[in-house]
Amino acid sequence: MWGLEISVARAGDLDAYVDLLEEAGSWLWEREIRQWEPGSHRAQRPRLARDVERGAVRLARAGAQLAGGVILDWERGPVWDGFEGEAGYVYKLVVARASAGRGVGARLLRHCEEETRQRGRRWVRLDCWSGNARLRAYYEDAGYAPRGQAREHGASVSLFEKPVSGPGGSLESGAPGA
Repeated sequence: MWGLEISVARAGDLDAYVDLLEEAGSWLWEREIRQWEPGSHRAQRPRLARDVERGAVRLARAGAQLAGGVILDWERGPVWDGFEGEAGYVYKLVVARASAGRGVGARLLRHCEEETRQRGRRWVRLDCWSGNARLRAYYEDAGYAPRGQAREHGASVSLFEKPVSGPGGSLESGAPGA
């Protein structure tokens, strides 16, 4: 894939990552997709700085060009209460508009899946705004199974998970009652 490199973000990468998130938010709002309100990621800069400091942010670059980014976290967020098994949690997956359609998002997801598997965790989990049908379909096409709905920050979010390892090769669901 056209020389795409994925690495852990450093402190000096924070502004570029925030700019990328803001660019995506503006693009979504221009299309009347009401997630990632413009300005919201600038307001989250202190939290995103902590994510960078603790090594949770991964960036994809094609040469000097920032092509995308993602947060891979190891702590279960409240929307995942009741789900069993250790997991990696994906947040804020973003692709630069200039890199759209080139497989950057898929590469970032595979990177998160592989890192989660290497850590001995069984699942990769993520959520997205329920109102974005295209994004929900994207995650399903990438092998993520729908696991219900939750409320987060006043919005309805769709939950997805994908097995990346399992005991004896078994990859049954970690969802409650499964």
